[in-house]
Amino acid sequence: MSLTLKEMIAIGENQLINAGIMNPKVDAELLYMDMRGIDRTRLFMEWGSEVDDDTCDQYFKLVDRRGKREPLQYITGSQEFMGLDIAVDENVIIPRPETEFMVEHALKIILGKASDNKEEAENDADLLSRITPRKKWKVLDLCCGSGAIGVTIAHRCANAKVTATDNSEAAVEVAKKNAAKARTKVRFTTGDLFERLKAKKQFDMIISNPPYVPTHMIPILQEEVKDHEPLAALDGETDGLDFYRRIVKEAPEYIRSGGVLMLETGHDQGKAIEELIRAEDAYEDCVIMKDYNMHDRVLLAVLK
Repeated sequence: MSLTLKEMIAIGENQLINAGIMNPKVDAELLYMDMRGIDRTRLFMEWGSEVDDDTCDQYFKLVDRRGKREPLQYITGSQEFMGLDIAVDENVIIPRPETEFMVEHALKIILGKASDNKEEAENDADLLSRITPRKKWKVLDLCCGSGAIGVTIAHRCANAKVTATDNSEAAVEVAKKNAAKARTKVRFTTGDLFERLKAKKQFDMIISNPPYVPTHMIPILQEEVKDHEPLAALDGETDGLDFYRRIVKEAPEYIRSGGVLMLETGHDQGKAIEELIRAEDAYEDCVIMKDYNMHDRVLLAVLK
């Protein structure tokens, strides 16, 4: 029996509802749009049209994958991040809005510009006053994964020279593709944190979203996360702070005086990471930045 597009997507939505997917209607529509390479306007133009059997088969295979909790972004192969289409696969974690929050503030620092929003401008002015202005910035995206952070900075900031590194060769290959897609120049290297970076005191900013989920918390994460995203990019060891300890201790060797270390944190980790930073004599200033939900999100430290 033939189906109209509207009927087919309704069946797909119902299957996703039964599978417990959070946004079944949105996902059912996006799967078809991505499969066909069309936008929402075209989707509704075709809403009453009949779909052939091959299209139905192809579509319901995608619905089945999503129903088994494979992330939508891995099925479509992309995630929007600050206006860029970032390619993702099972070798990298999916970029999230929390990371956009950190990158937004990194851009303000590099460009030396406060927000146009009056409510944000005062906080931005306070943030910028802590940091020595620079005409040019050398930036390291540490634990780069998909490269979303470094690629965005390189894309937005003509005064930034970006290096990105990760210990996963597969992740670095994804990041290279994203740099090429965005037509940005980023230097990539593969290694465990700083091991491939020979020159000392070469960066003005090190920015990182390292693994920070405590090992015991991983089994209770959403199935989309624990069963599909790379464990090595999630697991922060016993208390979630293993990578922060290493980064906080080693970063001063690579950041110039007055430079910046920016770290994305878990919602309840700010104070613990602040203590790590204040225990090191190399740092002059430290501030915990809360996201729009008033959760600890970014730890910013300035080098002496």
